[in-house]
Amino acid sequence: MHPSLLPVGRGRAAIPWAILKRLNQTGVTLFKLSDGVDTGDIVAQEVIPIDSTTDAGLLYRAVDTAHVRLMKRAFPELTAGRLRAVAQDESLATYWPKRVEEDGLMDLAGSVHDAERLVRAVTRPYPGAFFLDDQGRKVIVWKAKLAQEMPGTGPEPQLTFCDGALALIEWEREGSLSTSRGL
Repeated sequence: MHPSLLPVGRGRAAIPWAILKRLNQTGVTLFKLSDGVDTGDIVAQEVIPIDSTTDAGLLYRAVDTAHVRLMKRAFPELTAGRLRAVAQDESLATYWPKRVEEDGLMDLAGSVHDAERLVRAVTRPYPGAFFLDDQGRKVIVWKAKLAQEMPGTGPEPQLTFCDGALALIEWEREGSLSTSRGL
């Protein structure tokens, strides 16, 4: 089993990458093992929709549920010999590299849309998106939303970017969880 719709998303960190790459769907693939990285013939797939509010936790749970659904659907067909594996279309293949904790660093000089997407992509169960505060301390942002108010005027603390502001809903600084309170 692989948590993407192979041949798209071969490799690692399929859940964060699906969100970061702005896919409108992902899924799980039952496939035959081969010598390559996620290159074996496809036996069955289950599609999972993704929208602009999907975060890693939600997608992780959806992948777990899809694995179960796929196995319940495919196992009887597989054991009865009615499922035929199909070669992956190499022209559609993409490889997603491993992500490390440092990949969660928010670009405060970049786009608020990229930062919001990063927060959703690497929230729990992953290490989280983060920035360094004025004292150089790491602040992990677990949940945020695009600020609808002018930067600095909303009820939540905000990070200002070149194209808008990000309202912080849940964050953590050096081990102390916070929600909608001052940084």
